[in-house]
Amino acid sequence: MRFLKLFSFFCLFSFIMIPAAAGLGITPGKVSYTFSPGFTFEQDLCFRIQNNAYLQISPAGDFPKNVKILSGVDENGRKIVTPDDECIKYRFTTPDYIERPGLHRTVIGVTEIVPEGSLGTIGVAVHLEHKIDVFVPYPGKYLEAWFTLKNAEAGLPVDMTVGVLSRGNDTVKSAWAEIMIYDDEDNQIGFVKTQTEHDIKTDDRRDLRAKWDSEGYHKGYYHAKARLIYDELEDNLTGDFKLGAIDVNLVGYTQNVTIGGIQPFQVLLESMWSETIPSVRAQVAVLGNQSKKLVTFETLTRAVEPWATQLFEGYIDTEKAGLGEHDCLITVRFENQTKEYERTIRIIPPPTAEKPGKSLLDFLTMRNLLILMIAILIIVMVVLAISLLRKEKKR
Repeated sequence: MRFLKLFSFFCLFSFIMIPAAAGLGITPGKVSYTFSPGFTFEQDLCFRIQNNAYLQISPAGDFPKNVKILSGVDENGRKIVTPDDECIKYRFTTPDYIERPGLHRTVIGVTEIVPEGSLGTIGVAVHLEHKIDVFVPYPGKYLEAWFTLKNAEAGLPVDMTVGVLSRGNDTVKSAWAEIMIYDDEDNQIGFVKTQTEHDIKTDDRRDLRAKWDSEGYHKGYYHAKARLIYDELEDNLTGDFKLGAIDVNLVGYTQNVTIGGIQPFQVLLESMWSETIPSVRAQVAVLGNQSKKLVTFETLTRAVEPWATQLFEGYIDTEKAGLGEHDCLITVRFENQTKEYERTIRIIPPPTAEKPGKSLLDFLTMRNLLILMIAILIIVMVVLAISLLRKEKKR
C-alpha cells in the first residue's frame, strides 16, 4: 500500500511538472528559389505564439552551413519569443555548384525547449521547420505537368486544363495537349485539343486549356487521357470527372450486422449535382418470405453538398429481422424523387470470444511483482542467516 501511495504521488508530481505547451506557429513556412550560383537572400522568420516560448534554432537538411542567423538569437542559437519580439533574420547563400538536378531542401528547425532550472523539467514541447527549397533545373527541356478536370452538368461544356511548369534549363519552343475523352466502359467518345503556347522559359508556368461539349451524354462517370507534346518530347496524364444532374446514387451500405437489439446501419450516398441537394434520406426495408417486411427504418434527413459523398446512419432492430441472409430494399428520397435499390444484408451471430492464453506479461501485475520482490528478499535473508550460522559454528 505504501508503494502504491508513493507511485501515485510520483505520477501526480510528474504531471504537474510537465509545462503546458505554448501554441507555436512559423511564418513563412517555406521559400522557394531556382538555383543560381552564389545567390544570396535575407529573410525574416517570425513565430506566432500564445505564451512566451524558449526556442532552439537549428539549420539542417542539404545545405545547413549556408544558413547564417543574423539577428534574434544568442550565441547558442536560442531565442526567447515574446509578443514584442517574435522574429529572427537569416541569410542563405546557394552553393557555387550543385551536381544533382531537382529539388534540394534546407530547413531551419525550431524546437520549443524548457530552460534548465525552470519549473518544468521535461524538455521538448513542439518542433517546427521552415523550408528553403532550391530547385536545380534539369539539363535540356523538361515540363512538369498536371491535369485538371472539372465536373459539369450533363449537356454543358467540361473545362479541361493541362498545367505546365518549365523545369529544364532550355526554352521550350512550343507546347500543346491532345485530350481523349472516355465513358465508364472505356469507349472513346470525344477528342479536343488545347491552344499552343510558345517560348516557355525556365520557371515559366502556362495553362493549356480546352473545353469538351458534353451535349448528348448522360450523367455518370467519365475519364480523359491527355497527351502533352512539347518540341520533340511527350508526356501522358489521366484524370476523372463526372457529368451530373439532380441525382443521388447509393454507393455503399452496411452488409453485415451483428444480432443484438438495436444496431447502427449506415448508407453511403453520392451527389451527382453541382448544387447542394437538401432533404436527402434513405429508407430501408428488410424482407422475409414472399417479400414480407420484417423490419423498416430510415436514416436521418440531411443535405448533400455538390458532388459530395456522405454517410447517413439509421438503426435496425436485429431481433425482428432474425439471423440469416435477407433481401432488403433501400429507397433513396430527394427533391421529390425516389430511387430504389434491391440489395441483401446478413444478420450474423456475435463472435465467440476465445479465452486468450496467459503470457509472461499477464503474470507481471503489480501484485505479483510485489510478491516476487518479497520472495526474493526472504530468500536473500535466509541465505544470509544460514551463512551467519555456519560462521558461528566454525568459531
